[in-house]
Amino acid sequence: MKQLTTTHLTLREFERTDWQAVYAYETDPQVAPYLAYSSSTPDECQSDLDFLVEHQHDPHRILFHLAIVLRRQKQLIGTCGLKLTNREVHEAELGYALHSSHWGHGYMTEAVRAMVNYGFKTLQLQRIIGICTPENTASIRVMQKISMQQEGHLRANKMIKGVICDSLIFSILEREWKIF
Repeated sequence: MKQLTTTHLTLREFERTDWQAVYAYETDPQVAPYLAYSSSTPDECQSDLDFLVEHQHDPHRILFHLAIVLRRQKQLIGTCGLKLTNREVHEAELGYALHSSHWGHGYMTEAVRAMVNYGFKTLQLQRIIGICTPENTASIRVMQKISMQQEGHLRANKMIKGVICDSLIFSILEREWKIF
């Protein structure tokens, strides 16, 4: 996968040496409550990152998670990616996380726009979904900013950190997508 470049960011494949930056946002007290998946120890983080790196060149790849790096500072601050969920209908699920010290600058919206564009233009997806808890208002705003529409509210359907939560489901179709 080629790297994606935006005004302020580079989205690139993860490297094994990225584990400390990944662990920093996964354990950020403002980010961790919203992550269905995160590493609990540095060794677990390294192991998870190794798995992701090993499968980057798999011809049947289903995970397209990229590191979000500030272009000027060359600092890894988060992740944004797609997981192919239904090849028959060309659907993927969007996922992202950003260290809280970088919230409020528009970086996640910028990264998500690039990733969604990649999904529609390069991966030839027809539908991209995003799922978050109703309490995750920042994530809801990001999806709304890129014109994703809420299509569902599932009650008590997901376990996050041992707590049963509701989920909001958003989607956008390729025919609705426009570059902003």
